[in-house]
Amino acid sequence: MTHEIKRAHLLNMTYSGYGKYTVTWRDHERKTIRVTLHADNSNHFASDHMAQEASERFISWMNNTSPLKNEIIIKSITICSNGPDKHVIALQTDFVPASVGEVAA
Repeated sequence: MTHEIKRAHLLNMTYSGYGKYTVTWRDHERKTIRVTLHADNSNHFASDHMAQEASERFISWMNNTSPLKNEIIIKSITICSNGPDKHVIALQTDFVPASVGEVAA
């Protein structure tokens, strides 16, 4: 039996209480990037919304720091529980296709 293997970027998301989430990932030089997000504390599914926001922040960071000329977009977001108040976000990305007649460098 053959399984499809998909590569993804890894983001760690920790809930610290009072609607505060800390999201971390590693940059190209293995340095940790840390972002703090705030959610409405009354929403039971805030982690889903925060995973979406964290993914969008990561993509924005990638597009601003990547030497590639193609724009990077979100393809899919998978949230995995990693213990109480801890989540791992697997973020699949893709490139915006080059316009017709445009040659990618």
